[in-house]
Amino acid sequence: DYGKDGHKSPNQVTSRNIYAVYGQYDYKFDEKNEFIFGARETWTTGGYKDQNYDNFSMSGQYLHKLTENDSLYASVGQSFIMPTFSQMYGASDSAVSNPDLKPQKGTNYELGWKRVNNNHSWKAAIYHIDITDNITATWDGTKTEYKYTNEDFKNTGVEIQQTAYLYCVYNASFDFPPAFSQGSL
Repeated sequence: DYGKDGHKSPNQVTSRNIYAVYGQYDYKFDEKNEFIFGARETWTTGGYKDQNYDNFSMSGQYLHKLTENDSLYASVGQSFIMPTFSQMYGASDSAVSNPDLKPQKGTNYELGWKRVNNNHSWKAAIYHIDITDNITATWDGTKTEYKYTNEDFKNTGVEIQQTAYLYCVYNASFDFPPAFSQGSL
């Protein structure tokens, strides 16, 4: 089904069915404190060469209101991203497909402060991201092509964000440090 360059054959048909069930529960302890819990089950059927996925992920956020406009929060969430067909089977002559890509799974932690006031919002947070099998595209300039691989990814940093809702949405964000995959450090 694949040529020596990793591209799918022109007559190969790829498909899969994606299903998900999601639930969320918001519990208010009192006027200033609440906890939000979420859970999601994602699965596929009918995948080419039986490449089907099944994942259960959860999220939780504790929110404490300091004032009507200011809040502190702590959150943790799990992520799950399936490889796309173009990553697995190719979509162009410059993209070398990888039919053996695994889905990426991660956990994101964040602790921060938010302010919402009329048409403006501000946010300052520290975060940590830990992803297993991050789907990464690597460019090879000597062959003018890029290849998809899985590699672990970790990043810890600070995010400062300001958003204004004027006639359109204006958003300015600052992240430090810039993100690097664990394999490229």
